[in-house]
Amino acid sequence: IYAGPTPDPQTEIAVTGQTWLDLVDLPNHATWYFRVKAGYSDGSKSLFSESVSAQIEFIEPGSNMVLNSDFSTGKEDWEFSVEGDAIAHGLVDKNGHFQIDITTGGSTETDIRLLQNGMELVKDKKYRFEFDAFASFPRTIEAKIEQSSIPNRNYGKLGPTPIQTTKSRYSYEFTMRELSDYSARVVFNCGKSSANVYIDNVVFRQVFPEAVDANWGLAPTEYGLSQNYPNPFNERTVICFSLPAEEFMTLEVFDVLGRKVSTLAHGKRASGNYSIPFEAINLAGGIFFYRFRAGDYSTVKKMVYVR
Repeated sequence: IYAGPTPDPQTEIAVTGQTWLDLVDLPNHATWYFRVKAGYSDGSKSLFSESVSAQIEFIEPGSNMVLNSDFSTGKEDWEFSVEGDAIAHGLVDKNGHFQIDITTGGSTETDIRLLQNGMELVKDKKYRFEFDAFASFPRTIEAKIEQSSIPNRNYGKLGPTPIQTTKSRYSYEFTMRELSDYSARVVFNCGKSSANVYIDNVVFRQVFPEAVDANWGLAPTEYGLSQNYPNPFNERTVICFSLPAEEFMTLEVFDVLGRKVSTLAHGKRASGNYSIPFEAINLAGGIFFYRFRAGDYSTVKKMVYVR
């Protein structure tokens, strides 16, 4: 197996006798390319297969799904469009806001829009949508999470948002009532009015009421992994762990054959007590194991999923 960040990779990363391979630690928010060669018993190899690519987009449960949410890397990951008879220009100003200079607002709100694709929504789960906004004079905008294809369902049923000349934080919570959509988008429709619009610090995340803040309770003095609760569980359970100091950690779930089925947390975290939900979506019932690793510490516990 050959892989790399550019087409037609030349770097061999693995040899396997199976028809599949689990790959870990690939860089997030990046495109990777793969191709293979067949190896024969005499040591020779076939020609390369065709090259295929995969976009690595791992979203840790509860994390912000919006990339470049504070526009610190300019317009990267965002799409700005002007249609109809609207005249406008989008840029990131010296204060880090996305500034929409509007000469003519056009005839509809959608004539001027800022959006980002790639939002993942699961049916019956709760979400929070937040952003900072202000305008050159009072006006309304349409800020929503919507289906990226026709009929462009407004999943949060959010109406127009009135914004003022002073910067304010806007926050909306809603439960996804439609079928799950793993390619929705966050949209700011800013047409009709000629007032300039300023947007910053956009956040869209799933809300987990059970999540424990790192500052909750007494500071832990040792590593720890608790038994999931409830156990046995039906579809959803919660796993708690403790970190006595800032540490790079992973929390993973495996089936009885040792195959990884989910990565619940991966990366550096501050000292504290944490609680992470696990949803056994599309998994058969049975016994699973979850492994917590941080520094030199590693431990495994068993849990039972009853469908």
